[in-house]
Amino acid sequence: MAVLSAVVIPAFLATMALTIAAWQGASAQGGEDFAVTPPRIVFEGRNEEAKLTFKNTSAVTTTYRALFINMRMSESGELSQIAKPGPGERFAAKYVRYAPHKFTLRPGATQNVRLLLRKTADVVLGEKAEYRSHLIFRPEPKDGAGETVAPAPKYTVPVLFYQGKVGHDLHAETRLTDLAIMPAGEDKRPQLVFRIRRGGELSVFGDLTVTLSENGKESVVGSLKDVAVYAPYESRTVKIGLNLPEGIVLRDGQIKVEYKAAKDATGKGGGALTAAAAIGLP
Repeated sequence: MAVLSAVVIPAFLATMALTIAAWQGASAQGGEDFAVTPPRIVFEGRNEEAKLTFKNTSAVTTTYRALFINMRMSESGELSQIAKPGPGERFAAKYVRYAPHKFTLRPGATQNVRLLLRKTADVVLGEKAEYRSHLIFRPEPKDGAGETVAPAPKYTVPVLFYQGKVGHDLHAETRLTDLAIMPAGEDKRPQLVFRIRRGGELSVFGDLTVTLSENGKESVVGSLKDVAVYAPYESRTVKIGLNLPEGIVLRDGQIKVEYKAAKDATGKGGGALTAAAAIGLP
């Protein structure tokens, strides 16, 4: 199979101030019984204040503690906690205050968590760059017996800010490369495997859509929402299971994958194409 085409488009449209989405259930991402919106916070320009809304979706009253951690992304897209920054890594936690740090919610209740950015001289006078840390919400152990405590959450909310102007001092480019079709596995679906390659100073965020073109017809056969490649890491591998229409065999036509930016804080601007590529069949 040969890669037929590739499109490279500047991806700074994917870095939005306070990206707003519908309820982002942590149960879908880490098995937690809560939901957080928006799925990430991005301070840009003169914006120094932000708000997260946290919802207890469990059936029991729970106390949660919010805290910052710093994380590194692997080639496979997995995040792991780190204590010290490596080359090109800059942490945001030192410069972002938030409150409350601890709160108790009844089932179905919500809590706003407010964040305030305070840049110090070392940032203002330093290199133009992106800073990032991750906010997690950890259920607190309950006093007394008879209550089950949920495990530590795997779901995190990225919090980013920029020193410099997006599109002027800070940029990003995104490419999709190394496309390949893998045979059906345990779930009986073939997979499209490829790499998202990122360049520049900014992280990129977006949605992936896979389309099958065959005999003049197009069908969406796969998708992934809110896929990130964080700066300073250059690439990550992505695998998408293909949901083929009944009776369709991958023997001619082509598979196309597109990476499109998320919506901005006003709910506008989503869908801008940041990268695309296609692979011929067979």
